[in-house]
Amino acid sequence: MLESTLECIYDQDCLNTITQMLLAESIQPLFSTRTRFKSSNTTKLTIIASELFIEHWGVEFVYEKYFASCQPKTCSYVSSERFQIMDSMGTIFTIYSGICILLQFIIPIGFKLVYKCFYRRNRQITAMDTS
Repeated sequence: MLESTLECIYDQDCLNTITQMLLAESIQPLFSTRTRFKSSNTTKLTIIASELFIEHWGVEFVYEKYFASCQPKTCSYVSSERFQIMDSMGTIFTIYSGICILLQFIIPIGFKLVYKCFYRRNRQITAMDTS
């Protein structure tokens, strides 16, 4: 199907044949002057589909033309922001939770290190006293 061309939709004789086969009403051909594929009706559908059936893509921002054609009475915009106090409270709560979780891991390790240091020091002092 994609290897076919659009020649038939521009040709009335071809469309008449299709109409007779489908037992449909009359189908009018497309005007070949309204498409950029007119010079080459043999353009395959794969090429046309790869170009997304876009004949001309023009990007032009002319705001003066927009305002001249639309003639708006006013021009405004809306800027929506989140409530800043809630953002601050959320950040503080997140930091507090992170510190609590971190301290749950650090404090036991710290106590074990301090205990080992004092335990070794006491053993050394005891060993010196006995000698």
